[in-house]
Amino acid sequence: MRITFIVTKLNFTGGGENHDIIIKIRGLKERGHEVTVVTTFSKSNSIPPDINFQLIEEQKPGNGLLSLQFFIANILKKHAPGTDVFYLINSSFLFGAGWYRLSVRGSKPVVADLNGYADFVETYYKKEPLYPLARIPFKQSLLRKIKHWFRILLERSIGVYLTNRLDAIVIMTKTIAQHYARAGVKQDKITIIPSPHDILALSKQPLQDNPFFKYPKNIFHILFTGRFHFDKGVDILIKAFSQCDCPGAMLHLVGDGPEKAALEEMVNKAGLSERVKFYSWREPGKLIPFYQHASLFVHTARLPEPLIRTTVEAMAFGLPLVATDTCGEDWFKEVAKTFPLGDISACAKAIEAAYSDNNFRVMAKANGIKRAKEFDYRQQIINLDNILTCVYD
Repeated sequence: MRITFIVTKLNFTGGGENHDIIIKIRGLKERGHEVTVVTTFSKSNSIPPDINFQLIEEQKPGNGLLSLQFFIANILKKHAPGTDVFYLINSSFLFGAGWYRLSVRGSKPVVADLNGYADFVETYYKKEPLYPLARIPFKQSLLRKIKHWFRILLERSIGVYLTNRLDAIVIMTKTIAQHYARAGVKQDKITIIPSPHDILALSKQPLQDNPFFKYPKNIFHILFTGRFHFDKGVDILIKAFSQCDCPGAMLHLVGDGPEKAALEEMVNKAGLSERVKFYSWREPGKLIPFYQHASLFVHTARLPEPLIRTTVEAMAFGLPLVATDTCGEDWFKEVAKTFPLGDISACAKAIEAAYSDNNFRVMAKANGIKRAKEFDYRQQIINLDNILTCVYD
């Protein structure tokens, strides 16, 4: 089957969505499919010369959501002759793809992959007090409010109608799927397929040099890895850590992003500079020693879904978790101490509980390693292959 991915960009050294795309390409090719990737914002690509799939670089001119939809519809028309099924990865492409499917006679099937929240969905949770007023641009003036809600009204009516014209929608967790269903996306269009990982490769990693070697051996190392963006809630983690009664603990923050300077200032003002350490961004393979030598992984994002790439990787290395209680999987409490979204005091108590409860950590380690195997791409790619084959047939 000829499968054409439509993505924004491809960065082989990046994490998150880039890693998902690369491992899905790998898995589908291993199953005998012909894969082509069309990047639509190709100026941002970072791709080695020795790739084993066809790459087509397009570049959207200008800005604007509406012009993007026309651009995507035209891209799909342009590349349809060499395609059996399109696999669309980005929530901002939905409406253009739906219009293509609705309006073009003989159009090819389109499967959308949604691993995050579109604007018409995120308004369900992006509100005070989780997001301070200063962090919600559309609330800064009456005119902005009117424009925003008019746009959301259009997206939840016409936009969702077009989204429901797609052949299938892949969403990585139950929690995210529930938000899209609430917005009107048909549940019979949605299939839950978790973000794929090469868990087998992670499990075979030899023990690497300890990045915390210069600290006393009895220190309890708490780890966060990810982008320093307000959505990631690193400020919540720092504030919670400042309230913790965990005298033998240190907090290690690995990443980069627009909030880094503000977070460093927060740490200094709280007098925590000796106990909270920052590390520069690492590509995924360079995070392994941090996972191997940490004691606990904490995920405090404002986005209502803790079952993401970094938490699954932490589980694969046997790290117990502290995360929000927004996961839709019943088993999540076998591997994590949870707290309500954005609740700093409750987060501090969850960290204290994980710090002091050795029995929990032993149990969470065993359960996490076991559960992480369910996310291996060799298993998840079968489910994706079945969806693509079904819409093609």
